Amino acid sequence: MDTKKWYQSLTINAGLVAAVISILTIFGIKVGNAAAETENIAEVLNGIILTIASVLAIIGRIRAKTEIGND
Repeated sequence: MDTKKWYQSLTINAGLVAAVISILTIFGIKVGNAAAETENIAEVLNGIILTIASVLAIIGRIRAKTEIGND
């Protein structure tokens, strides 16, 4: 079976994005201006990005045809 480098994996990359967004959310860090009127928008965007990254991780695992090598 063919192998690829870990950073070429859609599953790994989507999982990393989801983890980073989760960590930022836990610590209350929002990207952009977090003024009172945009705070809800920032929270919704964090949720959307987290959801997309999670779905991409699942799709990546389903579509995977190569193993991740130790390189």
